Amino acid sequence: MNKSITCAALLALLCPLSQAAGPDEPIDKSEETGEMPVKKAGQLSPFSDAITPEAYTFRMKLPAGTNVRINIRKTGETTEQASIDQSMSGMPDTPDKMRIERDVREHVVRERKISMGKDVTRFYMLGYCAFDDPRMGLNVRRTSVESTYQPLNDYNFPELYWAWPDTRRPDPAAKDGKKPLRIYKNATNTLEVDGETGLPMRFIEGSREHRYTYTQNNEPIRLPQKIQVGLQKVLKRTGRIK
Repeated sequence: MNKSITCAALLALLCPLSQAAGPDEPIDKSEETGEMPVKKAGQLSPFSDAITPEAYTFRMKLPAGTNVRINIRKTGETTEQASIDQSMSGMPDTPDKMRIERDVREHVVRERKISMGKDVTRFYMLGYCAFDDPRMGLNVRRTSVESTYQPLNDYNFPELYWAWPDTRRPDPAAKDGKKPLRIYKNATNTLEVDGETGLPMRFIEGSREHRYTYTQNNEPIRLPQKIQVGLQKVLKRTGRIK
């Protein structure tokens, strides 16, 4: 039987954690299907020049109990076109069609990505990313802004790392019945943020458009037993727990 445990229960079992830093896990060479931007020359990773989550002038870190859904499609494609394409294919089937779900809870983020026929769920907690890869099996990877596996507990929108305060443009005048917007823009990206809540609404990245929707949900996140055991083994091996 595939037992599971809530992340809160696992945290209670594992805490308090020691501060000893163990060696990183081996590099995961599985394919990435995410919205990773291109690495610039001299960068350790595409996100290595991110500023602290608190320094952004929009909500880079969501309150616990928030679910965000990100639908990615070609820029200019209507919602109706995207719905028809998705109903015909069953799920996004090209790099320009992707669905990302991030469920934010206290100390834990669960992320699900659906793209090109692949459906991958990852759990971010305790400084690690844990997931069960169909080809490579169980993976537990250390997270940091210098690595492929971003600390989603702090950066709930890693695709928006570039939207520093100095990229903010003058706020456009709000049209009748419309919410006020904040606009962030650089040479290749444009971000629209809800002027009242500070939440990202639309991100245009070249030929792709990300649209964000939010719901409130306090249902606990459950860790599959295989991932729970793998995470415990890594934390023991790295000296973070006894």
